[in-house]
Amino acid sequence: MKALIVDDREEDRRLLRYNLEWHGYQVLEAANGEVALELARRDKPDLVIADALMPVMDGFQLLREIKKDVSLEAVPFIFYSSVYTSEREEELALSLGALAYITKPKDADQIWEEIARLTAGGLPAPAPSAPQAASPDDETFLTQYSRIVATKLEEKVRELEEANSGLSHSERRYRNLFASLRDAVVISDLSRQVIDVNQPACRDLFGYQTEELLGQSTALFYADPRDFERVGQEVFSHPGQEDRLLELKLRRKSGELFDAEVYALKMLDDDGKVAGTIGVVRDITERKQSAEKLAQREAEFRRISREFHALLDAIPDSLLLIDREFRVIWANEAAARSVGTTPEQLSGRFCYTLGSERSTPYEDCPALKTFDTGKPVSESVTGKDGRTWEIQTAPLLDEAGGVISVIEVKRDVTEHKRLEAQYLQAQKMESIGTLAGGVAHDFNNILTAIIGYGQLARMKMAPGDPLRHNIDGILEAADRAAHLTKDLLLFSRKQENERKVVDLNEVVAKSGTFLRRVISDDVVLKCVHIGGALPVLADRHQLGQVLMNLAVNACDAMPQGGELVLQTERVVLSDDFVQARGLGRPGSYALLTASDTGEGFDESLGQHIFEPFFTTKEVGKGTGLGLAVVYGIVKLHEGFITAYSEPGRGTTFSIYLPLLSEASQEDAVLREAPPARGSETILLAEDDLLVRNLVASVLQEAGYVVIEAVDGSDAVQKFREAPDAIDLLLFDLVMPRMSGKEAYDQIAKDRPGTKVIFASGYAPDIARQKASFGEGMHLVRKPVAPNELLRAVRKVLDEA
Repeated sequence: MKALIVDDREEDRRLLRYNLEWHGYQVLEAANGEVALELARRDKPDLVIADALMPVMDGFQLLREIKKDVSLEAVPFIFYSSVYTSEREEELALSLGALAYITKPKDADQIWEEIARLTAGGLPAPAPSAPQAASPDDETFLTQYSRIVATKLEEKVRELEEANSGLSHSERRYRNLFASLRDAVVISDLSRQVIDVNQPACRDLFGYQTEELLGQSTALFYADPRDFERVGQEVFSHPGQEDRLLELKLRRKSGELFDAEVYALKMLDDDGKVAGTIGVVRDITERKQSAEKLAQREAEFRRISREFHALLDAIPDSLLLIDREFRVIWANEAAARSVGTTPEQLSGRFCYTLGSERSTPYEDCPALKTFDTGKPVSESVTGKDGRTWEIQTAPLLDEAGGVISVIEVKRDVTEHKRLEAQYLQAQKMESIGTLAGGVAHDFNNILTAIIGYGQLARMKMAPGDPLRHNIDGILEAADRAAHLTKDLLLFSRKQENERKVVDLNEVVAKSGTFLRRVISDDVVLKCVHIGGALPVLADRHQLGQVLMNLAVNACDAMPQGGELVLQTERVVLSDDFVQARGLGRPGSYALLTASDTGEGFDESLGQHIFEPFFTTKEVGKGTGLGLAVVYGIVKLHEGFITAYSEPGRGTTFSIYLPLLSEASQEDAVLREAPPARGSETILLAEDDLLVRNLVASVLQEAGYVVIEAVDGSDAVQKFREAPDAIDLLLFDLVMPRMSGKEAYDQIAKDRPGTKVIFASGYAPDIARQKASFGEGMHLVRKPVAPNELLRAVRKVLDEA
């Protein structure tokens, strides 16, 4: 079934279309009678529903034309119109052949009920063609139609007059409202020329009177012509009536630029077409300046906050901010790591639940004490795991002095305590070493007298003198005492050693052959080498002493026999490893381990094993110096030693000796060779008399001619007295009156290319920075050994 809807109002057509389609109709639409007549003749609808008054051709004319058409005269025609001022419209419609005249407005259900009632039992079948006797003639139709139109015109005139009066009133209200707006409003046409503005807002904002703006292009307001083009594209390139909020730089009549917020809206005519634009302009200079200042302050606050939090997060101590309910307000990274979570997840938790299952604070909780007293609290706590924590709390007060929150700083001092104990142990060992060195020195003087006088007495005795046996006993005891003092000197590191480049593997291998002859038969000795050569700078004989003492100590710990393993290998120690154990520097080391299967010892004994005269043996067995000597020799070689033992599970001593690189090995070999002598003349400038005399003596002993100067000024004067005789300048870098660098600069002007060595107590990089080092300049760092100084002098003199 087809239905043709004819109405100049689209929304009315839409309402009818939805209603009819819902009930199964196929719907055709037309906005006036002329279009509807064409559709009807082409598509032959089963029902026509039309408005009465429409442009071009109204409903009455459409009905007459349909009834005149033989192919359409039987189509049911229903008027649906809001135009109903009298019964004449309905009478005319029915007289023309309309099925019914339904008046608007009606809702969807009411409309369908009317249509359904009128078409009950199916649409009427088309009637056979008949004369138009029932229809009024043209004269009658025109008379009736004219009366209706005249009536409508009178009503329309009244409506227009009323509307005009209302419009005038609205116009006045609009003008008053328009003029009262504080923001400037600029209305422009499609060519973007001004057609209206509000005053005084536009005058106050731009400085123009209305007559100065009317007809002008809105480009007048823009500081940048590109903004004028951009705004036009943004406003007109989008369909519909979307508004745009823009920030622009605009210009006043005076030429002053200002920041503006522009609310741009397309202006539409009655047909919905774009007729121009409305722009509402507001000066936001102060607001923008305030916003910029606020943004700067916020950015500065965020920066300070980030830096502050980064600083707190960088602190290794655990930091908590706790409220009066003992909830965590804020925590740093260290606090979160200590309980295996994140700072965000810690926030809001009760502090006493961290790392425990408590439901209330500890009775001696430092934070609780601070809340109660308002004073800082500091305590040390040792946990079940043996770790020691130092906890400090401090109050945060309100204006009235009440505690509102507490800052808790928790520091793990376990490592600090351990290092402190190690430091005290090292200090004690150093003190004992100093004492041992002093005792050995004095004891050697006594032994010198005993041995000397004893040998003199024996020289005067006859071979068969009965007292000679007693003298031999005295000398033998003195010799044993001499070895004891030598061990004491080794422990105190006052015994000189002759260090050379040796392979630790070779030393252990050769010592193993000797050790097998001196240890018990029931002790199995194994020497294990892992990897290649292990070059170290060491005294071969002292390393042998270390191995001997370790072997003897191991045999004493295995009275029933056992196994001793001497193992060597190359290791690289990380910074974390050496710091955790309080050892030396990280790097490559030769590791010598001596492991036995003996009785072992507990931790309390392990704290004393390297102390001189400490022994667990019976009285008369051992001197207590064996491991102390080992400790002294290792320290003398810039290494370190550790011991690990458990009762009944044996002991392992680990000795770490610095490995030599290839360059270090070459340097070590070179250092062993005596420096070359010379005969050149050296100008020495040094303000310290003792140092100057020492350096002069060293140089003169090596064959050099030395001219001494007390400072830079004296050096310049002495150089100018004999400029051609001087081959090298040896200047202290910092001296009174004139520095070594200043003296060299003056001499270089007199004789460019003069060779120079500066001596300085500063670090090399700082010394070079102070002297602004250039080509031909060299540096030795104080204190410098005589041989090193002579090598440096020879090297510079031999340069081309």
